[in-house]
Amino acid sequence: LEDVVIVFEPVEEDELEQDETDTSDSGFPIPEEKSEEELEDLSEDELEEYKEERKEVVEAYVEELEEEIIEEVLPETVSVEEFKEIKEKEVEELTEEEVAIVVEVATEVIEEVVDTEELTEVIEAEDIVILEEEELEDLSEEELEAYEEELEEVIEEFVEELETEELVVVVEQIAEVGVENLAVADEQTIKVVQAVVAEVVDTETVEELSEEEVEAVAEVLGFEEEEDVA
Repeated sequence: LEDVVIVFEPVEEDELEQDETDTSDSGFPIPEEKSEEELEDLSEDELEEYKEERKEVVEAYVEELEEEIIEEVLPETVSVEEFKEIKEKEVEELTEEEVAIVVEVATEVIEEVVDTEELTEVIEAEDIVILEEEELEDLSEEELEAYEEELEEVIEEFVEELETEELVVVVEQIAEVGVENLAVADEQTIKVVQAVVAEVVDTETVEELSEEEVEAVAEVLGFEEEEDVA
């Protein structure tokens, strides 16, 4: 009999462990979600721990995304370390140049998380032509109102399908740069932000948020007390 050689291929450790984090079509990490029954069985401390674990997964993703944006979009403007120092400041302490940087990064993060490319395809599939600022100025008051209503309806329906974590990332980006500073963003981003805020204040969504996330929502909406969010 001829010698038979059996070769065992090494199995990567990552293949042995099943990742508990799924991803959306945009690549956004979707942490493992518990059912309503499972959540009801958790103690108050366990529930807060569960929320924090999900939050940490998303925060790590956003931090990585911000670094990619800075390296690809703003390599000559600011370094990753400089951006982290800017983020440590209060919005009121930012210079005009720093505001421009955080707004650009926040806009890029929102576009990536919400997947505005897909949103644009959805809008165009509804036979809505996305107009530039100059084109909007040429519309009559009635035409502009009709256009915005159509656009808002499609965006609201799109936003309703986003995961809670995706909504929270948008809200936190708004809180970091200040609502008034986002006024310089493009029309579609502004409407996405408005739709996200409206969706987040939904009672069911608020119940899924951690204390810090509720604070961010309250800050964006200008509420004095966190309880007002619910």
